[in-house]
Amino acid sequence: MALYLSRVDIQKFVGMADAMEVLETAFGRWDDPLAFNLERRRMPRKGDKELNILAGVAPGGEIMGVRASGVRFNNIMMLFSESENGLACVMECGPISEMRTGAASGVATKFLARANARKLGVIGAGRTAFPQIEAVCVARKIDHIKIFARREDSRTAFAKEVAERLGVKTEAVDSAESAVADVDIAITSTSSADPVFFGRWIKPGLHINAIGANNLERREVDDETVLRADIVAIDHRGQGHIEAGAIVPLVAAGKMTWDQVSELGEIVQKKRPARTRDDQVTLFHSLGLGFEDVVYGEAIYARAKAAGLGKQLG
Repeated sequence: MALYLSRVDIQKFVGMADAMEVLETAFGRWDDPLAFNLERRRMPRKGDKELNILAGVAPGGEIMGVRASGVRFNNIMMLFSESENGLACVMECGPISEMRTGAASGVATKFLARANARKLGVIGAGRTAFPQIEAVCVARKIDHIKIFARREDSRTAFAKEVAERLGVKTEAVDSAESAVADVDIAITSTSSADPVFFGRWIKPGLHINAIGANNLERREVDDETVLRADIVAIDHRGQGHIEAGAIVPLVAAGKMTWDQVSELGEIVQKKRPARTRDDQVTLFHSLGLGFEDVVYGEAIYARAKAAGLGKQLG
């Protein structure tokens, strides 16, 4: 019988350092012929509703999964087991999805940011921002964080929360430019349709995690940012073709090619270069993959099963 894991069950097993380790191991097997990522499919519904479908197969081919989520819908994932010949687990996977998005950026930061990076600038204070900050703090010894959001009360409250939860000096600032001035790593975590980060702000050695624009109607960084980057990385090129709002227009205009974009798995596997010089500018354009959901879901399922948690579905 299949196991049902609630959000409460799952939260007993998730953690950022752990999620980063699981994803790095999975991306280290990115070329496994049985591993697979199905690009997100978006299904608009009535009003402002939208149902998204993501799917993937974990390396080794034992666990396959489908996640359904979206605006005004619950976040559910089903895992299927090759050895059990069917449905193995149904999960309320909100905690997994929140953690894996940050974890992917954390892995990218490990390979692309300067080893001595200490200062972090953040644009955005929504629900996706904290896991991003936490992941960067796992990957590097951050000692100073600056945060900008459009609403003063939001950025002030969020800066206080980050400082309390991570024990890192954190301040709210009054502009996006101030947030990323003289930092080593920048995060954009917004749903903006127009750029919130500009290439003219870049200093040598900067690493950028741009995580909010996962459809062609959004873009958080301008053309100059992408073109100035010595390394442009993405979770998955195939998904990038339909979601990477900062890259697709540049390819269409003939200003760059997809061959100039590295997949995170290629970097982890050392098939494409990571950072080699302190003065390089690096960019990770995060999309969020079904593959990432499934590999972390597989780990949580195994732990819950071993601990005897969850409910059996008849």
